[in-house]
Amino acid sequence: MTNQEMLRELRNITFAGMKDCSEALKACDFDLDKAIDMVKAKGLSNTSRTSAKVAAEGKVFDYTSYGDGVRHTLVEINSNTDFISGSPEFKDFGDKVAAYIVCNPLFSGDLNHHLTFGDEKTLEQQRLELMAKTKENIVVRRWASLETTQSNQTIVHYLHPNAKIGVLLSLQAETKEALGTTDFKEFAENTAMQIAAMSPIAISRVLLPKEEIERQRAIFEAQLKDLKKPEAAWAKIIEGKFNKWYSDVCLLDQESVIVPKTSIQALMSKLNGISILSFVRFQVGENIEVKKDNFAEEVEKLSGISQDYPKGTDPKYSVDALK
Repeated sequence: MTNQEMLRELRNITFAGMKDCSEALKACDFDLDKAIDMVKAKGLSNTSRTSAKVAAEGKVFDYTSYGDGVRHTLVEINSNTDFISGSPEFKDFGDKVAAYIVCNPLFSGDLNHHLTFGDEKTLEQQRLELMAKTKENIVVRRWASLETTQSNQTIVHYLHPNAKIGVLLSLQAETKEALGTTDFKEFAENTAMQIAAMSPIAISRVLLPKEEIERQRAIFEAQLKDLKKPEAAWAKIIEGKFNKWYSDVCLLDQESVIVPKTSIQALMSKLNGISILSFVRFQVGENIEVKKDNFAEEVEKLSGISQDYPKGTDPKYSVDALK
């Protein structure tokens, strides 16, 4: 095993920082077993270090509570790798968190003092134990709940088979009986899948946040300025651009993924008295920035262990680099 391979192996085993692994290997004359013991003895692979890792993988969990009405919750829980998020322990923890949140509308993110299913340990204690066991950062990132307030309302939930995308959709029909019709159920289920697939940011144009519209207007104006379009023509061009944008980001303006060349608004208008009240869409890891390190450069910088490249293939001396 080369020095570089030992460094990679030590990091994979202990999850300690690159610098700590490099120093441990040097101190132990590149004896991997001794270096592992040294890292563990110094406590360099504890949960405080694990918490510094960006957790961008994970799963979306859902849970439903039935009482006077129906309350449904989505929660995104992140880990560092898909491998851990697919484990039974991770799933058990996620189910417990979702079950707790759905029954506690005032949940603020504090996992201390919260017990579920008769556990003697709080959810926070269970989270830290899972981190210690997996050597990964486990984060309850976000959660949302929708509930019915009238008998003619319902909540449809959709969880993608890989649990990377979850959707809650709240709808209202003309009557309670209408909720049970085939047409209503089909429309509701298809619309939940539409949200999962097309990621709208609002139900309709009038519900778009004003700041989002102004931000988009500034983008359009900058584009026209770069293209040197005459300002007298901007109003008409921007109107066309907004109409196209609305069809991308507003649910009712979107083209149906089930019925081509037909908007969601057109499909909904065929059913009497239906309205979409709200929706929630979570996609694991969205908007989380993950730094992508160049492992070979990090090795050379922090350890002084040079990366061995086949003759003539060192990227620093490639043809492109010399241009």
